[in-house]
Amino acid sequence: MPRQRALTCLLFSAFFLASCSDAAPEIAVDRVDPDALFSDQIQRVVFEVDYMPGAEPYAVEIQEGNGIWGIFRDNVKAIFLGQNKELVFPESLDDMTVIEGIEGEKFTVSQIVDIAAAYRNLHIEGDQLAIYILYLDGYYDDGSEARDDVLGLNMGETGIIAMFKPVIESTGVGAKGNTAVFVEQATLSHEFGHAVGLVGRAIAVVSDHHDAENGNHCSNSDCLMHVSNEGATAMKAFTQKLQDGGNRVLFGPACLADAREAAGLPPQAPANPPAGPPGPPGQQP
Repeated sequence: MPRQRALTCLLFSAFFLASCSDAAPEIAVDRVDPDALFSDQIQRVVFEVDYMPGAEPYAVEIQEGNGIWGIFRDNVKAIFLGQNKELVFPESLDDMTVIEGIEGEKFTVSQIVDIAAAYRNLHIEGDQLAIYILYLDGYYDDGSEARDDVLGLNMGETGIIAMFKPVIESTGVGAKGNTAVFVEQATLSHEFGHAVGLVGRAIAVVSDHHDAENGNHCSNSDCLMHVSNEGATAMKAFTQKLQDGGNRVLFGPACLADAREAAGLPPQAPANPPAGPPGPPGQQP
């Protein structure tokens, strides 16, 4: 069974500035330092996952032999291709933690960071980058309304990613196969891209692909970091190519070149890792 923790107290409070998918707190609990991340200083990247009851991540293996979260794995590996880093992913729901005692159906940035402060076990320290992923059974509260179109939210440099399960599940209504699973995986990858600083947030752009009018997003509509992929409807359409057997690496070449430049590597990778087809659609979770 998954591990369980009960709410004891909220340990952190601060003032926050929020945007749609990349909320930047003025005070960071942990700080993702891209100079360290894309250097030999960071040797290990680990993902800690907590979830509210009823908001369980889809812990399914879409492609045989690729493990759960296969799309997310492939995209994280693409960001760090050519770098000597240990990447630690959950292998099953047993590697994730259900957290009890959180109430509410909508969550502000400050509430999300408070929850992370109370429950997070792994931190960004030494040679380790820890990304904390929190699945919420509710919606993002932008200060004026609950957003039923926001799939995920990255908390600036803190290494905290929030996932809004009701919005993710909505993409599977009336859709074929594992649509919601693909959307969840692509959303995780998009928010991870924000977390590590893609598209001018914390690492420099090599070519002219920064859509500055829409924040830290890519101007290439075929890239996962395009602004349209923040919305549920657009992400649902974007992931259709995955179900049709398209390339599982969703970051565009310009974004991948930025990551390689940050790591001091040639902008063009010598070879892309084999992606393979996503396999049969199966049943909607």
